[in-house]
Amino acid sequence: MLFGVVMPYFYNPDAADIGSFTAFVYAGFSGLAVALTFFYVPEMKGRSAHEIDKMFDLRLPARKFKSWVEEDSSIIGLA
Repeated sequence: MLFGVVMPYFYNPDAADIGSFTAFVYAGFSGLAVALTFFYVPEMKGRSAHEIDKMFDLRLPARKFKSWVEEDSSIIGLA
């Protein structure tokens, strides 16, 4: 919604008048989105729901999700 309101002012000759350079605005926000995704979205490929829940409970940083190994995968008290 914000882009729908602001972007016409960017390419309007009576306002910012940046014309085709409007693409750099989109490129900047896209680069920011890629960087934030890289640092804040964890790798969960090949993990069970139990492992993912445990990693979130441990407040493990997103960059350590891929290398984390559960020490004891057995459930205590069910043996």
